[in-house]
Amino acid sequence: HLLLLITKMEGKKADALPNCGGTQAPATATAVAIDDDAEGQSKLGHKCCGCCCDTRRAVIIVEIVFGIFINILNIIFVISGMGVEVVGDPYLEEDIKNALKISAVFYGLGIGVAVFVMFGARIYNIWIVAIGLIWNIVQTICAIAINSQVFRDHDLTYPAYLAVIEVVIVLLIIYPKAMFIYEVHSGIMSPETYDREEQSCCCV
Repeated sequence: HLLLLITKMEGKKADALPNCGGTQAPATATAVAIDDDAEGQSKLGHKCCGCCCDTRRAVIIVEIVFGIFINILNIIFVISGMGVEVVGDPYLEEDIKNALKISAVFYGLGIGVAVFVMFGARIYNIWIVAIGLIWNIVQTICAIAINSQVFRDHDLTYPAYLAVIEVVIVLLIIYPKAMFIYEVHSGIMSPETYDREEQSCCCV
């Protein structure tokens, strides 16, 4: 549908001029075409988890929960040293503390990346969101590598289930980012179509 907006009349100038020959000075009209095809259409994009929310909203929610809140809790855990003393091996405890200190740096950087990614989602910038996606993968690989090294240094085997948990968590985190990047790149998600794509099970 095309809406005709802004009719610009030059009546003031016309009134100021004498009416010569009984003719009126012509008015000029400017038409601005706005495509409102997105309005009233059914949602074309993905619904995260089948019914939860649109991908843009999902990216922001995931970053708030995992990128900011969980990372803050992890930093508090590292500073407090909770759980390390129960290991029983003072040398292993020391290595775990050192590994946690390195992890704390990643947690702090993760908070900054999360804020950056939320900004990227707000402005529909897929490159900023892609940086967050890559960061999540790199952070997970580094976490598994650091933890595995600590265990190997003490002739222990890093539990496979811990690596599986890390992988599952990162897949849940990057899932909405990947879908958001796809939708923006394909033109499904944009500032013009967000009224159509907006979805939330509780907030809309």
